[in-house]
Amino acid sequence: MNRFVPDGRPVVTQVMIEAGLRDLGLGPGDIVIAHSALRSFGWVEGGEDAVIDALLAAVGPTGTLCMPALSYGDYGPDNPPPPFDPLTTLGIVGRIPERFRRRSGVQRSLHPTHSIAAIGARAEEILREHELSPTPCGPDSPWGRIARSGGFILMVGVGTQPCTMFHGAEEEAEPDARCTPPTPCRLVTEEGERTVWLRLHGPYTGVLENRAAMEPVLEAAGLLRRTKVGNCALLRIDARGLWELSLRWLRARPGMALERRPPRTSAEP
Repeated sequence: MNRFVPDGRPVVTQVMIEAGLRDLGLGPGDIVIAHSALRSFGWVEGGEDAVIDALLAAVGPTGTLCMPALSYGDYGPDNPPPPFDPLTTLGIVGRIPERFRRRSGVQRSLHPTHSIAAIGARAEEILREHELSPTPCGPDSPWGRIARSGGFILMVGVGTQPCTMFHGAEEEAEPDARCTPPTPCRLVTEEGERTVWLRLHGPYTGVLENRAAMEPVLEAAGLLRRTKVGNCALLRIDARGLWELSLRWLRARPGMALERRPPRTSAEP
């Protein structure tokens, strides 16, 4: 029997979320990167931890759970980002990933704007040397490794618009249009502080502006599955398939999927 809190929101439990993840086909050994909005469920018993624990239960000890730990901004050569410390720099993409980032055993990639937090069997392999990636989310970054490894993207109540993986295809298709010139970035590690020169996202052209419009395209291609838990629509997307399909669109339909636009006025993921 469904339960509701006094304001009418459905009560959602960890068991219900686990059942929804199974319905999507997630299982032991999977690699998953989850974007999320806690409020999308209704009212979750156990809050952020219940969602995280459900995801960990779904992929099991042989799987790997990743979440964005983004700290992006309008940075570039004339406005470098502040020093990045993987232990203390706050993520800015929601309560669930920030709680996850702080958990014991969770690792974080070393990148000042587009880091990923992860735990599990392949976490270290996925996260390594992000600070050496030519672009933030490109083929040689952790984002690219998730796609190449047959991973899934899980969108928890947020649709496809905030899916950062789209940037990987954008960067592969037009790195000069999407990214700034090399920018000095200060990284803080156990060995001390060092400066690396990285291309970051800037106010440039070359992006899939309307990512929400890609949702039916992905579904028609058999790359997206969906279910619902409480008020939350959960989407499971094949990461490699999204990347390859987006890359084809960016290269073949510049007037359709690749929208030329003026410089942005605010930060975006």
